[in-house]
Amino acid sequence: MEENAFSIGILFNALVSSIVAGSAMALAVFLFKRYGRLNIIMRSYAWFWFFTVLVWITLSVRYALIGFGLASHWINYFDIALQIAVFGGGAPLVFYVGLRVFEDKKAAGILAIASIFSIVAAIWLILQPGGLVVQETTFFTSESIINTGSLIIFNVEGAIILFFLTYDTAMRLRRWHADHNEAKIFYEALYSLAIMIYLFLGIIEQSGLVTDWILVVFRILYAAAFLFVYVVITQYEAAGEIYLTEEKNIITI
Repeated sequence: MEENAFSIGILFNALVSSIVAGSAMALAVFLFKRYGRLNIIMRSYAWFWFFTVLVWITLSVRYALIGFGLASHWINYFDIALQIAVFGGGAPLVFYVGLRVFEDKKAAGILAIASIFSIVAAIWLILQPGGLVVQETTFFTSESIINTGSLIIFNVEGAIILFFLTYDTAMRLRRWHADHNEAKIFYEALYSLAIMIYLFLGIIEQSGLVTDWILVVFRILYAAAFLFVYVVITQYEAAGEIYLTEEKNIITI
């Protein structure tokens, strides 16, 4: 893109990204307001969504600067910050998955530490010359994608996490199917499903498979994922309140 070139299409992308950032921030605030009442699993869940806030804020500011033609050489720093936020969410996510699948804090901690090594390696590759590959600028987009090495790390770790999330979701849905009175188990399955949807969208975007106006439309799906999590949490809490009310009535009788 030319220096100081104004682009209405990229500014529209910035607007969409800022809407998604606002949705992510609302979800993070919603979760952290409940932080004291959350168990260790849900706290790691909250930290993962916190990192998504950093991703979308950085992305929206980056696009706004490009759209107004103010990016200059600073855009590379925003790209690096963006990728650090993307990969940074991997550690709490792996910890969440480990706790869900293995139900063991030590095992989950080992997995999270192992993931940190791969995250550091991916970020180190990004910081090298050619670590970020600038894509062709279109009317709506001006993207930089990560190098092949970092992409392989992202996709491999993402595939492993998706596998465990799928397993966790399937097992909990199976338990819920066996006993439909356990509504909370159903909503717990949806927690993992929400991350599966978000991660799947992220893998597609990081791979550079969608560009131009399709990418702008595609990003709206992220906001839908945040809304999905909000609905699941509120319904989970409602299910818990109903259960406690019924239990109190039984004790009274």
